[in-house]
Amino acid sequence: MSDDIKTTDKNEKSKNSTGNSGLLMMWIGFFIMLAGLIVLAFPFIQGYIGSGRQADAVISFDEEAQARNAVSDEVDEYLSEGGKTAASDENSGSTDEHGATTNDSEANDASDADHSAALSTDNDGSINSGASAAGSEGSDSAEGNSTADASSSSSEITIPVRTDKTSDPLYQAALAYNNEIYDNKQAALSSLDVVESFPLDTRDYGFSDNVFGKISIPAMGVELAIYLGASDSNMANGACVFGQTSLPLGEDNENSSICGHRGWSGTPMFRDIQMVDIGDYVYITNPWEKLTYQVYDIVIVTPTDSSWCQIREGKTIITLMTCHPYEQNYQRYIVFAELAGRETLDAAAQESSETDSEAVSSKSESERSDVKEVRQVNADGTTETVLVDSTSIQPDGNEYGAVWSNFIILAEDKMRLIMYALSALVAAVFIYLIVKTVRSKGNKKKQ
Repeated sequence: MSDDIKTTDKNEKSKNSTGNSGLLMMWIGFFIMLAGLIVLAFPFIQGYIGSGRQADAVISFDEEAQARNAVSDEVDEYLSEGGKTAASDENSGSTDEHGATTNDSEANDASDADHSAALSTDNDGSINSGASAAGSEGSDSAEGNSTADASSSSSEITIPVRTDKTSDPLYQAALAYNNEIYDNKQAALSSLDVVESFPLDTRDYGFSDNVFGKISIPAMGVELAIYLGASDSNMANGACVFGQTSLPLGEDNENSSICGHRGWSGTPMFRDIQMVDIGDYVYITNPWEKLTYQVYDIVIVTPTDSSWCQIREGKTIITLMTCHPYEQNYQRYIVFAELAGRETLDAAAQESSETDSEAVSSKSESERSDVKEVRQVNADGTTETVLVDSTSIQPDGNEYGAVWSNFIILAEDKMRLIMYALSALVAAVFIYLIVKTVRSKGNKKKQ
């Protein structure tokens, strides 16, 4: 009898041990599936973060550029009380004996002088507004009252005002740089290695990041911040101006060479550059203006060919560059666009509030085709015409040749359903294991 009881106890212990081992293995399997889910989800998380970072860079530039140029509420309030600032006139003027800023035509106008303020312009595009000058004896009572009100505050406040861009130190530095590389014929552009750095940093002029503007390409459906210098970190965050090429100011003798990855970590960037056609528009917003460029040529070159980023005498152009073909990247795809229009930031902001989108092209939709002819310049200098598919690219994992990058690109388009299915499976297994574990502990207590 005792032998039977011992045998039964032994069987129960063996069963419990087997059950515990099985439960442990299921937990281990669960964590393996969870790790797989994290690996699958990472490209989507990275793409989401990357897209958010790129969007934040554009928003940050917009806000800082508008603040650099816009008349503040304080100026509006000051003007409503009878004050005048340089922002109310197109040209800044001279300073009278009271420190009041007026233009030349107002210097002898007693009535306007009664309303002028003691203003001094700072390097960052701001003005310091102190007490206004006292009104002249010949002014009427209303003018006298407004002058007295404006004079009542002796505290000095800093007010950003819209100024002529040529007085902006950043514009002066950018123009000097453009003139320098034009005069020396881009002598430092001896190799493409120098394009990663840039001799000018917008952070030295009040911007939070080394961003000079933003680029919008409606045909591709992208909007990216424009960083200075094609370093790895800048390339990961947006489009970049090559070092030793022009800054996009919209002046003569400019070729601003702007590059972008052909897709990066779940974000499209310049992946669909083949969708851009001759006649399409590219929009660049710098700290002062929105410039409109129109595409006039497209060419495919070798990676060692740098002729496309050379300045053309008397031309105002940009060149967009990315790798080509998409799956092999042994060539470079270049889009040339020439300046076609410009508008100040306040006018551009007003227009964008009235229209939903920017014009894509001067061509009608019926004139566009899924395949176009593109000129290709070979390594030996010969040229030929090749056909390029103009439709949107579906990522297939062969973009960079690196395993992790390929996986990210592949996961972006083809693993979403797998990730969702695995998520549901992991959730179901987790619930099952929790129930199983609770029951197992309950059985142990009973025993």
